[in-house]
Order: sequence, then C-alpha cells, then structure tokens
Amino acid sequence: MLLWNYLASVYLIITLVSKSPRTYAGRMKLAILAIGIPGSGKTTALSALARAYSLRRVSRDDIRQQWFGNPHVQERKDAVRREADRRMHEAIAAGNPAVLDSIFIDRGERMRTIAKARAAGATRVVGVVFTTSLAKAKARNRQRTHAVPDEVIDRMYRKFEKSPPARAEGFDALYTSDQLEKLERIELKKR
Repeated sequence: MLLWNYLASVYLIITLVSKSPRTYAGRMKLAILAIGIPGSGKTTALSALARAYSLRRVSRDDIRQQWFGNPHVQERKDAVRREADRRMHEAIAAGNPAVLDSIFIDRGERMRTIAKARAAGATRVVGVVFTTSLAKAKARNRQRTHAVPDEVIDRMYRKFEKSPPARAEGFDALYTSDQLEKLERIELKKR
C-alpha cells in the first residue's frame, strides 16, 4: 500500500508539472524571431515573454553591450552575428526555446536565421512582426540612452516595407505584436 501511495504521488506530480506551460515550453525546440525596426517594442515585449516562460533570449544588442559597452556599436558585425548564432544553436540544441531579438528586416537574413535554427534542431520557427508606426518607433527610440539616428531608422523602415515577412521564408507561423496572447496560447501553452 505504501508503494502504491508513493507511485500515485509521483504520477500526480509528474502530471501536474507536465501541464505547466513553463515546463512544456522548456521541452520545445522552438525559435521565435522578433521582426521590426528599432523602437518598435521588440525587446520590451519579448523580454517579458522570455522571463515568463524561461525562454533563452538571444540579442545582438546585448552582445554588443557586453563586448563594446554600447548596444549600437557596429564594429565586428560578423563576429557579433556568429556569437548570436552560437548562442541560439546552443539553446535550441539543448531543447530550450530561443527568442531571437534583432531587427530581421531583411528577407535574406530571416531565411538564413531560420535555416540556422532548423540546423540547430528547431522543429518550429515563428516570427513576431512589430508593426509600430514609424513616428511612434522614433519617439520611443529618442528616449533611449543610445538612440539610433532617425535617418537610420528611416532607411530600415523603407527596407522593411519592401520585404515584409512571409511564411514562404520558412516560418511555421507569423504573429503580429498585437497577437502575443495568441502566440502564448498556441506556441507556449500547448498541452
């Protein structure tokens, strides 16, 4: 009888833990790409999501901050990209979902990143498109300690408009920033 009670307790604990969104997300081989211009809200929104679900957030800005003391230093771009790719690969290969926090406004870069995520073992790659207005993004950006120049944001915005993300790039799903609750429900809280 004691053994039966013990086994029933273990079964109950395993059942409860396995239904936890945090635990489920931790077993997924998922990559989430943040897509949008500076100041669009990518880091704010997806940092909160990463904390809530124990996702690994990989940010080129964070790497530049660590290496150069400024997130906007554009030195050694290839080395920064390789380090971000290495961190993403490490997380996904270990079975930890990764949030890739960069601008990803270029179609070719999105496709290369999706291919690298798949090579790391991602079984699902989704994008979150931040469609904040140009004026609002610039206003937010101006509040930063290290603001991106307006003319750079203008150039990025034009580039982004010319190559909006599409599922054909290799995404399993695309969400807008207004659909983060839907992303949580579908991608992170599956039972």
